[in-house]
Amino acid sequence: MTVDTAAVDAINDNVTFDPGTFVSTIWGAPIIAQDINVLDTSIIGDTSMNVEFSVPRNSADIGTGHEGDVVIQVSQDNLIAVASGFSILVEYFDGTNWVQYTTATTTNGGLIADALGLGVLGIVDDGKTIAVHLTGVPEGQYRVVVQNDSSAIGDLLDDLTLAQLGDQGILLGADNQDAVLDAVETALNGQVLTLGTLVRNVLEPLLNAANAAGETLAVTDIVAAIVQIPLVGSLLGGVDTVLDFIADALVDNLLTVLEFTNVTINGSETYYTTPELSGNVFADNGSGADDRGNSNAALVTKVDGVDVPTDGTDAVIKGLYGTLYINKDGVYRYVLNGSVDSNGQVDDFTYTLSDGIQSDTAVLTISVADVIAPKAPIVSSLDETTVTGVAGAAEADSVINVYGGTDNDGDGIPDTLLGTTTANPDGSYTVTLNPAIALGDTVVVTSRDAAGNISTPTIASLHNIVALDDPNETNYELSTTADRPDISGGIFTLANAGVLGDLIDLDLSATSAPGVTVGTNEQITLTLTASGSTGLDISAVGNLIDAILGGNIGGSLDLIIAKETSTGSYEVYNTIANAYTLNNSVLTFTASGSQSISLDDAGVYKFILAPNSSTSSALSNLLSLNLLGNLVLSSNDVIATINNTDLITGNVLSNDTTAPIGLDLSVVSIKETTVGVDENVVSGTPKVIEGMYGTLTIDSTGAYSYQMTANATALGKVEAFTYTVQDIDGHSKQATIYIRLDSSLVTLDWTDKTGLEEADKLVTQLTADNKASAGTVTTLFDQVLNGSGDSLNSIQVTASNSVAPATGSTASPDDSGRFTLGAGQTAYISFTSILPINVTQNFGLGGNQTSAYEVVIELERDGAVLDTQLTTWTSTTSGTKYYYKVTNTGTSSADYDLNIAYGDGSTLFNWTNTAGKTFGINNIQLDITGTTYTASTVSGDLISNDLLYSSVFKIGVAAGSTTPSNYLDVNSTPIVGTYGTLTVNLDGTYSYQANGKIADLGKDDVFTYKIETLDGTVNTQTLTIKVDADNVLIGTPNAGTAGNDIAVSQSTNEVFTLGDGADLLIYNVLNGSSPTGGNGTDQWLDFNMSEGDKIDVSSLLSGATATTINNYLSVTISGNQVTLLVDRDGSGSASSPTTLLTLTNEEHATNPITSLVDLLNNNSIIY
Repeated sequence: MTVDTAAVDAINDNVTFDPGTFVSTIWGAPIIAQDINVLDTSIIGDTSMNVEFSVPRNSADIGTGHEGDVVIQVSQDNLIAVASGFSILVEYFDGTNWVQYTTATTTNGGLIADALGLGVLGIVDDGKTIAVHLTGVPEGQYRVVVQNDSSAIGDLLDDLTLAQLGDQGILLGADNQDAVLDAVETALNGQVLTLGTLVRNVLEPLLNAANAAGETLAVTDIVAAIVQIPLVGSLLGGVDTVLDFIADALVDNLLTVLEFTNVTINGSETYYTTPELSGNVFADNGSGADDRGNSNAALVTKVDGVDVPTDGTDAVIKGLYGTLYINKDGVYRYVLNGSVDSNGQVDDFTYTLSDGIQSDTAVLTISVADVIAPKAPIVSSLDETTVTGVAGAAEADSVINVYGGTDNDGDGIPDTLLGTTTANPDGSYTVTLNPAIALGDTVVVTSRDAAGNISTPTIASLHNIVALDDPNETNYELSTTADRPDISGGIFTLANAGVLGDLIDLDLSATSAPGVTVGTNEQITLTLTASGSTGLDISAVGNLIDAILGGNIGGSLDLIIAKETSTGSYEVYNTIANAYTLNNSVLTFTASGSQSISLDDAGVYKFILAPNSSTSSALSNLLSLNLLGNLVLSSNDVIATINNTDLITGNVLSNDTTAPIGLDLSVVSIKETTVGVDENVVSGTPKVIEGMYGTLTIDSTGAYSYQMTANATALGKVEAFTYTVQDIDGHSKQATIYIRLDSSLVTLDWTDKTGLEEADKLVTQLTADNKASAGTVTTLFDQVLNGSGDSLNSIQVTASNSVAPATGSTASPDDSGRFTLGAGQTAYISFTSILPINVTQNFGLGGNQTSAYEVVIELERDGAVLDTQLTTWTSTTSGTKYYYKVTNTGTSSADYDLNIAYGDGSTLFNWTNTAGKTFGINNIQLDITGTTYTASTVSGDLISNDLLYSSVFKIGVAAGSTTPSNYLDVNSTPIVGTYGTLTVNLDGTYSYQANGKIADLGKDDVFTYKIETLDGTVNTQTLTIKVDADNVLIGTPNAGTAGNDIAVSQSTNEVFTLGDGADLLIYNVLNGSSPTGGNGTDQWLDFNMSEGDKIDVSSLLSGATATTINNYLSVTISGNQVTLLVDRDGSGSASSPTTLLTLTNEEHATNPITSLVDLLNNNSIIY
């Protein structure tokens, strides 16, 4: 029999699906559960100890294509106080059972987490919370279970070494102290009687001290204490064994510590507003309806290998982007996954059509419409004044349109299309604009994908930020110093203090530790010295007594400089290793050592000590017991150096502009220009940048301040900081702050200098200074000497014939003249005799007799004849000239008398013709040595003729031509020169007082000074002071006057014209080895003996007397030219006669000079 059957033909179905709008929402409120039990691993599955959540948040919406993003946070105050050995388990309900979805554990890779860092999956918040982030969570019911794993913790702690425990840091805290101590005491007492109690007695005071400060205890502190217990080393084999018991106690205590936790679950979800599509695969879905054979008997039997129930219920098939629900009659429902990844995708399902005899397959293709618009295109910065193109990035292959002009229809898109293009496969694009846009113009850029979705428009304006450089300048001022109060305090150590990183968890303000406060713009320098000694009470040191008595406690300690923070705690500012030494002898401890310290950051500091590796463990324990408090750290030389240079301020935005107007600018980064790296400037937080010469502080508003910290050698340089300004649209420009380091104290030329160009400095130029001293010279020449009633410079006697004259006798002087010589003074005396003309008289029987008149002159000292050779210094011829030199060799002043007597030559007659006749001397020239130079003070300014770079400088002065070795530090500093004293002030002004010696006249007193200006350069120059007097001609030989002039010969050959008056030419020794004493070969053109002109060569001659003067001086005469030769050592062999001076005798015709005697007899030579 033949059965006629129709073929079964399954036709592919192509369905387009519009899912509506894509939506992302955040959960309205988190799920919070407190005091959730932490489960042992043996009771996993206990549903009473968990926290449930669903995706979507409203479980009633399950099945509507939602997808979740979930964060699970687990927190507990003691979560990581000891160690972490627990996990977070997330389970999923599959409709029948709870099955594991994911898990996160805190013992990742065998690392124990502690307060210094938690190695977990997820994040660490405050050290008490861990979080697990789950993304792409599908719809369904979930629950969170927190479980511990004591075996994992135990394994880890059992394997820890002492070093590893030390690395982990925190072990014991207030929350678990008692439980651990109880366990340790019980366990160790079971091993060695009383050992547990000993350990507890050591640990408990340390823990109490730490807990009182709100801290935990580091392993290093535990070890330092335990090693001092003798039983530890002798009975148990060391510290490690005791620590094993401590570790076991920690493990046992962990379960109690982690009894309860808090769980918080929060998240968000995404979905499409029309996530469901329905239809029938038998219908004509674009390619025709399926042929189901005879009587339409064929049914859907499989989809993607999944059997379709025959009872009419749906088969559920998970596709790539959604879930298909379909029954045997071809009726289906498709629910799209609520993921952004589902947008625009294609999901294929292969189904089988069968009537039991024939079968065929087809594909149901569901094409999800692209309903998500491209992201708004990115427009690169438009920061030119004119733009002909727009570039940026957008969705790959999307169409980019750029619009400009007005928006008449109000749709937010301008009406004029300026240009269009298609984005490249990498998303980049460039659109050419026609017409171009100008400054301030706005364009709108859109991206349209292949589905026609148009992005949110990007609005871009043609920006033009003008960021101009910002010039500023300092006005440097000199720093000053000031003494600060001495500091002193007891030694305080960190042996019992918890240290975490650089934070010292102690309130040091209440301790006896010495400290110092550094003010703004100050630098404090001091020398901190350890000193003192202290004894110990035996009862206070317990088991340490043996070590103390043996002198085994000692070592060096580090100095920790701690700085106070804004919260009142202290942080480590600096550490100086091995700064001080502590030693003990029996029960006495001594401290020693000094450290120089310099601090320039403003703040409050404390100085404390900490043991280091060289410190004995016994000393560490003493320090922890605070038994050495009588030892002292002190300083009595605290000096503050104060930076007086004012802070300068400005705002970099004051000259910066932006277009379009209204796009506010802010500073977003800053760096030191030459070598710096950009650092971000955050709004509300000023940024501090260290420059080459100072510190800049700037905030996002552009306000800045700059404090110069460099010394004066930096003046003339430029400090530069480059900053970035940015508008609210992200466009930016850079400019530079140029700070010229200037000062009113220096001379800098900034002409034509820009940017980093340094100023031209005035080059210091010192000019040699020449000055003449002042004073007056007074001589004792031309003294007046006369007898009683006689005319000046004469001693005369009128003869009498009443008695016979005492011819030739000096016993009865008739008249005299007196003068006085001081001790050592010499008098040069010359005079002319006066006698009457002899007469003839008739004496009767005697006949005519002719007289023989004579005058006798005696020189007496204090009434006694000075020299027997002069007892009858007799002249018989009137007008005879006489010369004598007398020196008072005594030690006190003496009176000298010139006495006059006369005679007629006969004792037999009474000469009537003698009566009324005049006898005596006249033309007396009395010259006394003792010329005095009364010097007066002269003043000047060393720098008045100098060009100095800075008005502030250091000055040093030394006598002679040697460069000074140091600088003056006080005003009125005396510098003793060769011929006087120079007194110098710090500003270069000076005064000079010559020694007042005649022999110094005309000589040069040389001083060398050096100047160091603020740029550090040093220059030297000389000050030459000519020893001079107001009434003395030095270096001006032709400046004589009509009065009595005094001139001093110099080293050059000079020609003197001294004019009328009794003039004096002085020769001093300028060069001791020279035959002329260093003087030149001079001429005196108007020498006149009658006027009393004199030549003083006394300084040149050595040992000349009236008797030996001819050995020293000689003359040659040619007409009116008289040449004086000098032999400085007389008959000695060291020198020979050398021409010193040639005189032109003004009165040659009437008073010729015929020999040296003429000059001597006229007192014209002082020797």
